[in-house]
Amino acid sequence: MDLAVSALLTRLGLDRFLDKFRENEVDARSLPMLTSGDLTEMGIPIGPRRLILEALAAETHGPGALTPAEAAALAEDRLAGAPEAVRADLPAWLAPAFAEAFADPVGEAQALAARAPVDLRVNTLKAEREKVLGQLARHGAEATPISPVGVRLPPRAGWERAPTITREDLYLRGHVEVQDEASQVAALLVGAEPGEQVLDLCAGAGGKTLALAAAMDNRGQLHATDADAGQLAPIYDRLKRAGTRNAQGQVRWQVQQMAAPSGKTKKKQRPGYMAWHGIA
Repeated sequence: MDLAVSALLTRLGLDRFLDKFRENEVDARSLPMLTSGDLTEMGIPIGPRRLILEALAAETHGPGALTPAEAAALAEDRLAGAPEAVRADLPAWLAPAFAEAFADPVGEAQALAARAPVDLRVNTLKAEREKVLGQLARHGAEATPISPVGVRLPPRAGWERAPTITREDLYLRGHVEVQDEASQVAALLVGAEPGEQVLDLCAGAGGKTLALAAAMDNRGQLHATDADAGQLAPIYDRLKRAGTRNAQGQVRWQVQQMAAPSGKTKKKQRPGYMAWHGIA
């Protein structure tokens, strides 16, 4: 909690709630956005929210004093009785589709709006998952429930920034890659074995190519191809960082991977001169 929030709460006679605001890392940016539900979860009555908003409104650049109707509305939490689209924070036209697709459309929409965790794949060519979990313990790292090489960093609460993994030493040394667990599982389901010849047909930036190389223990031949040279461009630096040595061009394939889930469906045809271009 910053000094501005502390000073405001003290001026409003709400200093008895300072510890609760501090525990929840409320700062000047997040303070005006606190809902009645947020305050209830923090163990703070609804009344203080009205006082806070009134104080903010009265500031030099504020929107002005609350009207009687606004003050009355802030005195109670009316979200529970709001239409489903409002509780789900969905456009009215989209709410029927959610209701048809999901048993709990409001819960589903709220989950989609929440901050997502960060999934990492441990590069088994250089590291072990248990050691990576220990190195990232300060970020609350935990093993992914499905992928045996995945590590998950839980989402941060409120306005707290997520850790910048790409600046961590273990990322810079190629021990981990940022990759959703679904993509990790897609690569594992290929069943690539050391010594095989493998084609990643729609490689993109090479996330699943790197996962396949690790599964093959750098043995065999792995070719990554994509219809879009721009999409493929980041793969070269990623291969070096990961210590991948078995990615190269080849004519024959024993295992073929379809890139799913993938960022998009590609329909352009790859230029002939790049079709068999080695990437190692």
